[in-house]
Amino acid sequence: MNKSVNTKLSVFIFLMVACISCVEKYWPDLKNGHESSLVVDGRITNEPGPYTITLSTTSSLQDFDSISDFNPVSDATVTITDDEGNSETLLEVEAGVYKTSETGIQGIIGRKYKLSIIASEKHYESEFEELRSPVEIESAHFEIETRLTEDRLDEADTEEKGYQFYVTTKTAAEDKNYYYWELEETYEYHAYYRATKIFNGKFTKVTYEEANSLFYCWNTNTIKKVFTQSTEFLSSPKIYNFPLSFASFKDYKLREKYCLLIKQFTISKNAYVFYKGIEDQNSNTDDLYTSQPYRILGNLVNTQNPEEAVLGYFLVAGVSKSPHIFTPKVFIDSDYDYSIDHCFIPIIDDVEAYLSWVHPDNYPLYVAYGWVRIPPLYGQYVFIETFVSKDCIDCRTRGGTNQKPDFWDD
Repeated sequence: MNKSVNTKLSVFIFLMVACISCVEKYWPDLKNGHESSLVVDGRITNEPGPYTITLSTTSSLQDFDSISDFNPVSDATVTITDDEGNSETLLEVEAGVYKTSETGIQGIIGRKYKLSIIASEKHYESEFEELRSPVEIESAHFEIETRLTEDRLDEADTEEKGYQFYVTTKTAAEDKNYYYWELEETYEYHAYYRATKIFNGKFTKVTYEEANSLFYCWNTNTIKKVFTQSTEFLSSPKIYNFPLSFASFKDYKLREKYCLLIKQFTISKNAYVFYKGIEDQNSNTDDLYTSQPYRILGNLVNTQNPEEAVLGYFLVAGVSKSPHIFTPKVFIDSDYDYSIDHCFIPIIDDVEAYLSWVHPDNYPLYVAYGWVRIPPLYGQYVFIETFVSKDCIDCRTRGGTNQKPDFWDD
């Protein structure tokens, strides 16, 4: 996960327990009057490194109104150690983000690992956890389903149709296995128009290839939802058709092409209890009869003051992956208007007059063919070449990249 997604997710899942209930905000007892707590997010797996550990602190609980703040912890000493005496001190590559080197410590199945952090003269440490052999994914698929979703505006149950994704594990060698799934979605999307010209003091024609390079984009995100399951109470150590994420047909991500990658982590029971607690808290926040949020303990402690609250988990896990699962293109219904806001633009009758009052600091200007309104016939449009905003012709302005992923299925 990239830092922005990673840290926002970690802050979200670790502070949901502190700031949401069905009636009012509830602040759990963090003891000793701590106004902020260390948040640790990181892992080591059987996949090749480098591995990343992110350190931050929560906002003051009394003033906490946003889960998106990232308060990095810099200048810490962060070390990963295995049970054979091998260790590596991570390098801080940006504020609060620490990484192992390309040739540094590697996760090996069967070995045990712990995390040590020295920050602000405090020493935090996890216990050793074994890197378990990953259980492979036997199959993963999706089905078109309709489900009820609550409409908070009119308090009525409405139906939505979409793709429901499922996973089936292979039969494990052990009876008791614990799983955590992480889902990575990638989707193709397009700019509103293709550029035809650029004005930067003079007009320059844009080739079709150049216009296409700004027209087609792809974006990859980690889905911010926790999925866990255990075989502890099953008759067979195998999980069949476990439901994961649901992608609604109203979501613009499905408009062109969408795919999902499932990462299946085989984890310890302690890690399962932690992630299961987060999953339960998140799924129960809308339940009228849900219990009050409670403090979910991770696996790190302040060795000098065990009563201090430390949020997060240093995950040690074996991981397996599904193939990329591609879904058919979906026609987005009227709930999603693809050509909206400023990309419906007024026609410009006098180009020279228009350019005369545009300051050169606003160059370059972009021209494309698009639907424009003809004054004074309100509501009638023609397809004509005119000036447009950059984000109407450059899909990268909406967060993605124009580099097609290597795995993309044409």
